[in-house]
Amino acid sequence: VHRDADKAERLYEHVLTRAPGHVATLCNAAWLFYTHKDNAERAESYLRLALSTEPYHPDALHMLARVLSEVRENVKEAEVLYLRSLEHHPNHVDTLWSYGTFLMDYRGDEEGAEKIWARAV
Repeated sequence: VHRDADKAERLYEHVLTRAPGHVATLCNAAWLFYTHKDNAERAESYLRLALSTEPYHPDALHMLARVLSEVRENVKEAEVLYLRSLEHHPNHVDTLWSYGTFLMDYRGDEEGAEKIWARAV
């Protein structure tokens, strides 16, 4: 996996030199850095760049909210991002699942989490 992650990193970097604001590539590279390279700072940077191009991109909002809450301990901004994503994309399943988990883990809101999760199914 690590070798594949290194190869993927090189490919994403190559694409981003040619198309630096390509939102899908920025999101995919961010996810790679977050999940396989243990580099939340770089993931956050890519996601913020993606959102500067497309401020309501559901994947960028969702992933940045996860990075901020799970690693950076910025719960307040994470919740703002989850809510912004759901305001513009109310049926985005990944955001619904993650926000439900966020409500459970960071707010202790089991009832709210269950309501959010119910929307995802």
